[in-house]
Amino acid sequence: MKLGILVVYLFSAQTKPLLDLHLSRIERYTQVPYTIYASASRLAPEFREYLALHPRIRICDIPYTDLRDSEEHSYYLDHLARIAIEDGVTHGVTLHLDSFPIRHGWAEELAGRLSNQCVLATIDSVNTACLFFHRDFYCRCHPHFLVTEEERKSALYRKFLVEHNPHRHSGTGYAYRAYQCGLSWNYLQLTPAYSADQIGDVFDGMIFHLRHAIWVGDQHPKQMDSLHSHHIRMIAAASCAYKRFVPVNVRREIRWRFARVLQRFVDKPLQMQHAQRIKQFLQDPEAYIAPIERRVALGS
Repeated sequence: MKLGILVVYLFSAQTKPLLDLHLSRIERYTQVPYTIYASASRLAPEFREYLALHPRIRICDIPYTDLRDSEEHSYYLDHLARIAIEDGVTHGVTLHLDSFPIRHGWAEELAGRLSNQCVLATIDSVNTACLFFHRDFYCRCHPHFLVTEEERKSALYRKFLVEHNPHRHSGTGYAYRAYQCGLSWNYLQLTPAYSADQIGDVFDGMIFHLRHAIWVGDQHPKQMDSLHSHHIRMIAAASCAYKRFVPVNVRREIRWRFARVLQRFVDKPLQMQHAQRIKQFLQDPEAYIAPIERRVALGS
């Protein structure tokens, strides 16, 4: 196996400790030959230089784009995948700054889940925090990470949405291309016993995903008073019950109809709470992740 790890890096001094954790865990737990194919187009020069010093990272020169959000992320991942395939990788996997392996054998196990019929292994309704694929799928089906506007107009895409109900972000394009070709994919399952304090999730005891590290920033107050904190805890509890008892297709219909109200009164408070937790995580990420790794090791 020759593994290509595809990552779009965008971080600040505030989140740089997460980069060091991400890189150290990739190095510790990846036992097959690998290269990290990195996009660093919007990184500050000092951070780009920091990445360039890492022996396993190849910073790829990709034309700058004015796209943002999922469109930007998919644009850079499409370039990274092409470069990695041209470089001769046998398998590719996308990771985020806040996702990384936490046990040995992860790459070999994910490769073992693939076949001529099952061409992807991923998490969370097709998520590029971990999207693993073989070069044969790439060369045979020519996927892109985001579904095109033209494809979204088709009857087949509407059928795909009904059957799989994916989140519409970078990565969905790979699943839709597999679907077009009559192929399938494998989902890593959430491992609740290892997931910690609503900050990060562990999937099949091998991949950790912190989730939403981008929420750490100046847009969130540094401190919350006790009343505000109490209200947020109530919102979080109600949100958990809502997700548990309301079917996902109903939730998405509600989200579509009441997006602005939910953004103001639910999303923003929960983002504030999550950002505070991530800030605490970043004060000592090693101390946070080590107990999870020990539990995973004991459970394997």
